[in-house]
Parts: sequence; structure tokens; C-alpha cells
Amino acid sequence: MTAVRASRGIGRATGALSCGASLVRAGGSRAAIVIALVTLALGCGGPTLEARVTTPATVPLRAFPEIWIATADELDAIALGERLAAHLQSDRVEARRVRVADLEPMRSSGRLRRASVVVILEARVRETTVLRYDNRPETICGPSGCFTRQRRDAYDVPIVEVRLRVSVHEGPTGRALQRVSFGVEEEGRSYDRMRERAFERLSARLVSLVDTREELVRTRLPRPPLPEVEVAVDELRAGRWREGRARLERLARSEEVTALPPDERARVYFTLSIARRFDPVSLERDTDRHFRAAESALRAAIRDDPQLRYQQALDALIAHRRQVELLEAQREAAEHNFGLDAEPADTGVPAPPPGYGTR
Repeated sequence: MTAVRASRGIGRATGALSCGASLVRAGGSRAAIVIALVTLALGCGGPTLEARVTTPATVPLRAFPEIWIATADELDAIALGERLAAHLQSDRVEARRVRVADLEPMRSSGRLRRASVVVILEARVRETTVLRYDNRPETICGPSGCFTRQRRDAYDVPIVEVRLRVSVHEGPTGRALQRVSFGVEEEGRSYDRMRERAFERLSARLVSLVDTREELVRTRLPRPPLPEVEVAVDELRAGRWREGRARLERLARSEEVTALPPDERARVYFTLSIARRFDPVSLERDTDRHFRAAESALRAAIRDDPQLRYQQALDALIAHRRQVELLEAQREAAEHNFGLDAEPADTGVPAPPPGYGTR
């Protein structure tokens, strides 16, 4: 389904994180000791780079030009369907709410076109109470004087839980494509007010599932082992990804870097992999070559200094690549679906866009 071709990789870098700050947050636990050892090995005081990446829609409905949103005949369900329809409606997309009971007659009559999709919203409301306890001070007075003790009181708290199941189906065939379920919970005094708040939250969560999202990725770099590397990092932090990367590419091939001890050389390769990963120009030119280059530098760092942090960065890089590939696949599926009206009627129902799976 749809993928907005927004800035996929990007370019804002700020801030520096000190070793002390990270260790204070970790506390004195065993995990903190491990973090401290890794930090000392990589070098303290490394800068933090920030980049914005675009993630695919969880429920990529915008790849279809026609969306039918089916709900039960209940006020809360109707409002939920209407809000989703209004959110999806655009110059290119027609989104309407219908009754669940109307779907089969619409399908039988051929009203659901080849590139249409049906979304069924099923909400389940559960009202109950939960027992909570509260400790309160209580003063007791007697012949020998007064003293204070803690009294434990039990009380009931009203709870409203609303769960929503979102089922996506091909319009003309009814074939199931995807199911997503989630819920929200409210507690308070008035069931009506709690129910209203629960559906407001549910609605906000629902509309967020159909959009691509920009997420901020923060990467802490190890301390630069050479002044020239520090200059390149400053370029990256200023948002000049091409300039910073070019400088790092030259350094990585220089005798000055290849002669460094393995752990220091690994820091350079790790920094180069980050510059390659978030370079927006190469990402737009060739996705496969872009990520292969970033992975190559990262694996070189792991070979020189097999730190857990580098392996975690490799996992994040692989996940990032999958997201970008899914965005591209969804964009291509949208182009296909929106072009179906211009094709002969015997082309059949299109294959479902990537990104579907039972959740």
C-alpha cells in the first residue's frame, strides 16, 4: 500500500553525550558496569547524531483509491468509522463508512471495484471494577496517649476497557488481507465519561496506523581517534552529510587510519557506516547499493573490534533497510492500484500490497 516518498533518511545532528551522563542514568546495577566497560572501550565523550527516518504505515490503506469502512450500527462505532473515513479522504482517495450488513449486497451487485478495499471495525466494550488499596495515617488515642499508624483501606475503581479489531479485505473478493487488534483502558467515576475518553484514544490510535511516520533516530558515536575524524563528525552534526561522508571515505583508505590499533580503526569504520546509512543522496539514488556500503563499513568495524554495540548497530541497519524497501514496495503497489481504472476489465484483482500480516 502507500508509501509517502518523504525524506527517507536525513540530516539533522545535534548534541554531545558525556560518559558521566550515561552512567548516571544506568545507576549502579550490573548492567551499568557492563555499559561502563563498553563505554570506556569505545571512548568517552562521543557526540550524538540525530536523523529522521520514515517508517511504513502499519495498515497501508492509502494504496487503494476506494476504501469502504464498515461498522456496526452503534454511535461510538459509527463515529470511529466516520473519523477514519475523514482522515483517509483526499483528492485521490475516496473513503466512505457503510453498515456491515450492506457489504455483501454491495459485493454481489458489483459495486466494489477491483482496486477497492474493505475495512471492518469491531469494537468490544467491557465495564468492570478493580479492587485497589490505599494506606492512610490514622491517629489512635487512649489512656497512655496518642500514636499514629497506617490504615489500609480497600476501594473499588470503575474500569472501562475497549478493544478494537481492524480487519482488511479485498473489496470484490472479500479475501482477508490483514488483522490488527489493540485496546485502551480508562478508569474513573463515570462510565459514560470513561467510555468517551476510551473511544477518543482508540480513534487517535486507529488513524495513526494508516499513515507513514517520521521517527527520530539517535546514534552515539565513539570518541574520534584522530582530529581529522572529529572534523568529519562536525560536518555530519551540522547536517552536511555528503561533505562529512566524503571526508570519512578518504580517511578510511588512508595509511593514517589503517595503521591505527584495531579498536581505534573500528571507531572510524563505525562512524563511516553511520555517515553512509544516513546520507540522503545515495539513499535516493540506489537503495541496495546504499545499504550494502553502510553494512560493509560496519562489518569491518566488527572484524577489528567485535563489540556488542557494533552488532546492535548492524541489527538496526538491517531493520532500517527493510523499512525503506517496504516503503518502496508499498509505493509501487499504490501506483499499480491507482492505474487499474485505465486498464481493461479482465486484468483481475491486484495482488495485495506488501506490509500485510496477522497481528
